[in-house]
Amino acid sequence: METTEHIIARLILSTKRRVREFDLIQVADDIERLKNEMEGLKPVSEILEISEGMLNKFLKVKSTSPKIQKYVKSRVIDSVALVNELGKFSLSEQDILIDLIINKVLHPIDLRYLHPLRTKYIDISIEQLVNRLNESKNKKVSIIKFNEEDLHKPITELELALKNIVGEKELINLEINNKFGTIRITPKGEKILRDSAKRQRKTLQDFTYSILN
Repeated sequence: METTEHIIARLILSTKRRVREFDLIQVADDIERLKNEMEGLKPVSEILEISEGMLNKFLKVKSTSPKIQKYVKSRVIDSVALVNELGKFSLSEQDILIDLIINKVLHPIDLRYLHPLRTKYIDISIEQLVNRLNESKNKKVSIIKFNEEDLHKPITELELALKNIVGEKELINLEINNKFGTIRITPKGEKILRDSAKRQRKTLQDFTYSILN
């Protein structure tokens, strides 16, 4: 039987590094075991030096649909932020949303804007909400979003890299807020970015994430 020290060591490896050795379900299982052994989440938070809020985000995977959990087990989904946002929706909506994300109809970061719409418009389908969100985006500005946890360089270096690719005039704004990053560029800048991605035989998303590293 595993000792408490063994579980703690595994959790440190799984929560303190950008690249985890274990999937999020394993992490959540370990957190729950420590929570039960230590009679609460607070002592777990203290020993791991991670906030209770962040630990609850890891635990959110337990409230996701079987389909989502299958993707988590296979590491198709490995983002705490994505799992946390998906967990705010009903199980049936989670399945629809992850299909839209995988098919690139919806960006993962759009979920944080979509959930307030769901609480406001409870009588329309999730697909209709996604359409409303996409239609509401500024047509004159191209927006590319990413998780802060995927950025492995200073934001000033990312800004310089983008300017070198699309041109200084085409980069409108770059910011990180609440663990999410937003790149706003002109439609011309987006075309340059897409052409650069095409030359490297990558999708726009894959090319963008390569710039983050």
